[in-house]
Amino acid sequence: FDFSGDGTIDKYECVKLVKYVLRQRRIELAGRKNEISVPRSTMADEGYTVIKELGRGGQGVMYLCSKSMNAKKFCVKFYNKQEANACGLDELIDEYALMKSLSNDH
Repeated sequence: FDFSGDGTIDKYECVKLVKYVLRQRRIELAGRKNEISVPRSTMADEGYTVIKELGRGGQGVMYLCSKSMNAKKFCVKFYNKQEANACGLDELIDEYALMKSLSNDH
């Protein structure tokens, strides 16, 4: 949780550590609130084509994509496991479950 690599934990890093520990404890006691199957395939396997990059952040990159045989546009988020401040797998799964539950055309 020492994202800066300076050997100390600042306030932001401490908050991330506490949230992580609390989340892990909640899962141990009550199980994951959203049992979900996260797809493990490539964009090409799923028929997506990247149109353009929308933005970059501490967790990864967001792309605007299209799906073959469909005029609809989609946002696809790539998480970079090498980034120091990327969140853990549990946070990714929780975010995926939340995004999947939204009823938004985008």
